Amino acid sequence: LWDYLLKAHVENGLVDCDGLARDHLFRTYVRQLGAARPCALETKGEQLAFYCNAYNALVANGVVTHRVRDSVIMFRHEGLGFFDAKEHIVAGKTMSLNDLEHKLIRPTFGDPRVHFALVCAARGCPPLRPEAYCGRCLDIQLDDQTARFCNDPKSVSFDAARGTVTLSPILKW
Repeated sequence: LWDYLLKAHVENGLVDCDGLARDHLFRTYVRQLGAARPCALETKGEQLAFYCNAYNALVANGVVTHRVRDSVIMFRHEGLGFFDAKEHIVAGKTMSLNDLEHKLIRPTFGDPRVHFALVCAARGCPPLRPEAYCGRCLDIQLDDQTARFCNDPKSVSFDAARGTVTLSPILKW
């Protein structure tokens, strides 16, 4: 379902949030994330793909739900930042996006390439892939996502005249 939604509502890494908001399948997918049982998936790759897809869908859902039009970084809801609000249900647990990324995905899977797969809807983030991550091709997808980000002049640039390299903060992490 997420693969279909990405193909229908993502172009050049940008999400048609109005289209997602109108698509009943998007609301269905978000509900499915809450009832999912990723522990029943056979491989760590399938589990990581599930959580990457969940994170990206929940960021999109937060943008749609809160009608964020400017910056997710500047957004506040009930005193909490966009990534700190515990309003997302994944596998029966209510959590924030920061919980999902920093307490579950990164420590459980230990794959630094997730920095390029988890798209936070900020300008400096990697573009959203127009396909869902899947367990059997996850390594290829993560390698590709990493290479695309690192080869983008907005992420890595070299000023020969000054002899300086400029890196995206994501690479510093």
